[in-house]
Amino acid sequence: MSRLLPNDKLKIKIFLIGIFTFISFSFICYKLYDLIINNGDYYETILSIKQNKTYIGKYAKRGRILDRNGKVLVDNEEIYVLNYTKYSNITIDKELEIADNLVDCLKLDYSKVNNEELKNYFYIINYDKLIKRANKNVINKFNDRTLSSKDYELYLKKLISKEEIKSLSEKERKVSYLYSLMNKGYRNDIKLIKENITKEELDNIKDYMKYGFSIGIRYKRIYPYGETFRKYLGNVGNIPSEQINKYLKLNYRMDDIVGTSYLEKQYESVLKGQNEEYILTATGKKEIIKELKDGEDITLSIDIDLQKEVEDIIYKQVVNAKKERNTKYYNKSYVIISNPNTGEIYASAGTGIVGGKNMNRVDYLTDLTNYALTPGSIVKGASHLVGYKYGAIKIGTTVNDSCIKVKNTPEKCSWKKLGKIDDLKALKYSSNYYQFLIAIKIGEGKYKYNGPLILNSSGFKKYREIYNQFGLGVKTGLDIPNENIGVVGNDLNSGALLDYPIGQYETYTPMELMQYINTLATSGKRYSLHFLKDKDIELLNTVDVEDKYMNRVKEGLKMVMESGGTGASHINKKYNAAGKTGTAQSFIDTNRDGTIDRETISSSFGAYIPYDNPKVSIVVLSPNVSDKSSSFTSKVNRKIAREVSDLYFNKYNIKNE
Repeated sequence: MSRLLPNDKLKIKIFLIGIFTFISFSFICYKLYDLIINNGDYYETILSIKQNKTYIGKYAKRGRILDRNGKVLVDNEEIYVLNYTKYSNITIDKELEIADNLVDCLKLDYSKVNNEELKNYFYIINYDKLIKRANKNVINKFNDRTLSSKDYELYLKKLISKEEIKSLSEKERKVSYLYSLMNKGYRNDIKLIKENITKEELDNIKDYMKYGFSIGIRYKRIYPYGETFRKYLGNVGNIPSEQINKYLKLNYRMDDIVGTSYLEKQYESVLKGQNEEYILTATGKKEIIKELKDGEDITLSIDIDLQKEVEDIIYKQVVNAKKERNTKYYNKSYVIISNPNTGEIYASAGTGIVGGKNMNRVDYLTDLTNYALTPGSIVKGASHLVGYKYGAIKIGTTVNDSCIKVKNTPEKCSWKKLGKIDDLKALKYSSNYYQFLIAIKIGEGKYKYNGPLILNSSGFKKYREIYNQFGLGVKTGLDIPNENIGVVGNDLNSGALLDYPIGQYETYTPMELMQYINTLATSGKRYSLHFLKDKDIELLNTVDVEDKYMNRVKEGLKMVMESGGTGASHINKKYNAAGKTGTAQSFIDTNRDGTIDRETISSSFGAYIPYDNPKVSIVVLSPNVSDKSSSFTSKVNRKIAREVSDLYFNKYNIKNE
């Protein structure tokens, strides 16, 4: 092996130095780019805050939230607040002294004090004690400036025991909370100490106003309709800690109030408004740099009067149903009313009870986007279309309704023997057997009574593709943050493929089922659902099936609502509805120990009206209506559907605009 000459070693060394220099220079350039271009506004905001270039003058009102008829659902109430602005020369000891004197004068919720605030208070008042415990090497590193002040503080705080925190007196815990409010955010921010300050409190603290306290006006959200549709309206509050950087990049201040959930959060940029901001000139004169601008109102598609009456109907019917047998685990139902041609939601309710005999009313509204349930036969309209698309059935295909029996498994049947049926009657009477035969062909299987059955797992993809196009198993586009979807099945055995088309395989949220019914109503056009009235209509996709098949399914859904059909008594015949019922096996954890231990029955129903020119769609879902201790199943879902549809057409009948 040849040895490197000195000259060669020098060349290699120079080469390596060059590579290192190039990489270092590239990294510096990248960081500069990130600092100046990507995050320039953010760092400029931080610098502005720290230098206290700007001050808040008047606070803006958030925009109101109105229903479709202009009724105010969320408004603002003017309140007086106690603020604190830190003087540049005030000391920690002085602030602690002020807090100690004021805790008995201010009625604050001192129970909100958290462990970090307590630990910070203990650190301040016992600093010398903690120094004595510290490792000398750590102290030397801090003194030599090889350990930052922040890291040194974190190290000392780790030396505080849980017992020492618990030993703090009630007065000390109160002081630590008030002190934390006085030091929240950046040094020169205006800190909110208390909302709705009383005259008595003002009298008690008037001698301390000279230390930076002041009275200001802010606005509190109020809800004229109480709890009706309340949860989806959302909440406002301080910027969540994990989103501070995001909001600072958008030129918010640390003490700004923002929408923290649902519609308040979704439409934050519209509702927020702009606070008045000013700077102080060299002569101390205020110079306005941002004019006060109140937030804009938003108008929802919800009719709040319809919403309230729907909630009342559900509650009444739930209470009545609890007097029936087999309803031990039933406690709530859901109703959604929508415009299928636009995706607007007119009413969306989840109402029920808790507390056993007391029948205390509970709002389950957010279940509509967060709770997924087994849908049952309501999905058979989509299942039929899978059969048509892949040639498993044709228009007019006839069978003699029976049972499927696979080796070593129980029989799988329709709810009763339905005799000779074609594709339309299979929908009208809700035949399971008809769907099993479709699934066997979709799965490329060969069926023999009591024989083995092996189906190709590609069948799951075929069903899921069409279901997704209807909005089942995907997000609906509803204009709220964090919409959930149900459980996507991962069991690919043959029995699961038989369960898929009868709605016993995957789970869907009530909103997904609403979009499914809407998409049937529009002959395959899937529009995003929305609560904002003037939101642009958004076509998400069109179901990939031939028109003749879509029309055939819609004809079958019309027959469901006619005499003899499973949905015949759900909606008055004079309204000319088309729809589908569903009954699903469902399972619950009665002991709340993480183990499913009880089988129940859930009911579903969806319809669009009128069938020949749909103007409105309705979905009604009632989970766990029966505990299967006998054959009796409550008809509460049908009763709700009947009463809600009568209410809508007799009193509201919202016109397309």
